[in-house]
Amino acid sequence: MFLYITNAKMHDVNALDLISYEPGSFYVLDKAYIDFKRLYHLHGQ
Repeated sequence: MFLYITNAKMHDVNALDLISYEPGSFYVLDKAYIDFKRLYHLHGQ
């Protein structure tokens, strides 16, 4: 479970850098998360 509260100035995609990923888990994201460098990092985890 992950919860991070920000002010309105922080874009949602930046939260990808804060998540601790777990092998074998599924992560569902909307289109606002199109940042291929971050998604590749998630894939590598």
